[in-house]
Amino acid sequence: MDYKNIVWNKENYISFIDNLKAEADLEYKNFHSRLVPDYDSERIIGIRLPVMRKICKEISKGDIYGYLNCCDTYYYEEVTMRGILIGLVKVKDYQEFLSLIESQIKYINNWALCDSFCSGLKKTLKYRDVFLKDIEKYLQDTNPWKIRVGLVLLLDYFLDEKYLEKSLKLCDSITNKHYYVSMAQAWLVATAFAKNEVVAMEYFKNCNLDDITVNRTIQKARDSFRVSKETKETLKNMKRTIDK
Repeated sequence: MDYKNIVWNKENYISFIDNLKAEADLEYKNFHSRLVPDYDSERIIGIRLPVMRKICKEISKGDIYGYLNCCDTYYYEEVTMRGILIGLVKVKDYQEFLSLIESQIKYINNWALCDSFCSGLKKTLKYRDVFLKDIEKYLQDTNPWKIRVGLVLLLDYFLDEKYLEKSLKLCDSITNKHYYVSMAQAWLVATAFAKNEVVAMEYFKNCNLDDITVNRTIQKARDSFRVSKETKETLKNMKRTIDK
């Protein structure tokens, strides 16, 4: 299909999904299904992320809004590609940017959909000051996947010198104990150690993270090639004992 020149409608969109099914990599489908075990494997076609990104790049050169207006969200790949395309829309202002993001969040129900979506939101860098206020709201939501979106956005775009301390403070304010929230917190703080060990350690020594998240953070930081041996040794001695 010539993605750049299609005027999207329901009929050619159905043909597009049929084409994706014809290109399915069943071995990859089975592999990826194991990574997102809570997702119905029958709703995963089996298209690799780089392939989806390539297709979306072509679609973005043409009728991108037409695609977004007629796309479905039944298949995992449909949700993924919708998220990728939102990151490629040439938005006119912040409100349009925010509206598109929030239209996607409601379809996110696993870590892979969350993380691939956030990594493509490069326009976050243009709106960081104002967007941070909305990310704070995500972090206080009851939906663990919305919280994870907020955390991964902080990790991807707010760990530079200007925002590092604020991001750690926001990470510390979360009380939700969901596994994938905790993992995102650990990932964020471990990445903070790679960015600035002094600031991260000052935070970590007095943080409010629960014991499990603290230990996950230590493991991730100690696995990183960007954290010094000295800091890794210090973190090793900060591991907490958890009663079983």
